Amino acid sequence: MGAARAYPVRAAFLPTQPNPTMKPLIASKLVWLNVPDYTVAGSSIRFPDIPELSDKRITGIEFYNIAMLAATPDQVAVITAADALGATLTLKENSTERVQDIPLATMLPTNVGGIWKEFVPFVVNWQASVVRFTTTPATLPCAVPFNIFYEEAP
Repeated sequence: MGAARAYPVRAAFLPTQPNPTMKPLIASKLVWLNVPDYTVAGSSIRFPDIPELSDKRITGIEFYNIAMLAATPDQVAVITAADALGATLTLKENSTERVQDIPLATMLPTNVGGIWKEFVPFVVNWQASVVRFTTTPATLPCAVPFNIFYEEAP
């Protein structure tokens, strides 16, 4: 057998260059829908008017449940993990559904390795966009918070 060869050791967790799959965030905003206590399976809750995002192009989104955020800034309890399993998100651009019925659980950072849903940028018609409930939430009222990543529209 030949002599042992020494190879340089590089720690796997110390990247030599920036990760090409991670993009820098331009800006983000926490928004939420308040879900009233009379919500049942089949209900659709519309987003409120969000003037700060009305002309911004959305580049990505995350959803949070109570395990990640106990309450919204206005002190409304956040939706439970179990109740979130029965909810989906639909985002409209003008009257076109650009994102249709994505399960909230697929946007929870802890479920997807911390990676947020990235979109080809588009301007959302917030007041036409909804969270739909396929089951009746057990804990009501509650809030459904989203972290919205955006950039300025050209």
